Amino acid sequence: SSEYEVGVNGATLGRNKSSSVCFAVDVDGVAMGIDQAISSAHARIACVPGSSPRAYVLLDGSADRPSSNGTWFRMSPMHEQSRHFPLVEGTELLVGLSRFTVSIEETVVEVEFTSGVGGLSGGCAGHAR
Repeated sequence: SSEYEVGVNGATLGRNKSSSVCFAVDVDGVAMGIDQAISSAHARIACVPGSSPRAYVLLDGSADRPSSNGTWFRMSPMHEQSRHFPLVEGTELLVGLSRFTVSIEETVVEVEFTSGVGGLSGGCAGHAR
C-alpha cells in the first residue's frame, strides 16, 4: 500500500515517467507500462482555486486532451472531455487495475511574526492522499 500526497499544485496519473503517480517501471533504461488500461496521461487531480477548505477534482487525461482509456468516473463518451468530478473523503478511484481511496486532511500552519510588536497568524493548507 502506497500513499501519494497531492497539494495545491495537483497531480498527474499515467504511464509517463514525469507523472506524479507513475504506472511504469524502468527496464534497462526504458519505461514500461505496468497496465495497458492506463494511458500515458491518464488523469489529473486539480485543487480548486480559492476553495476553503481545499477541494480537489478528478479530470480525465491531460490539460491538452482526454485519455484514450478513460477513468472509473467517466461521465462522457470515449475521446470527449469528461466533466470535473469532485473528490471527497472516501472516494474510490480505479485507474487500470489500481484502486485508490481519497483521504482529505487539513493542516493548520502557525507562523510567528517578529516585525516590531510580534504576534501570531495562522493559515491553512490542505492536501489529499
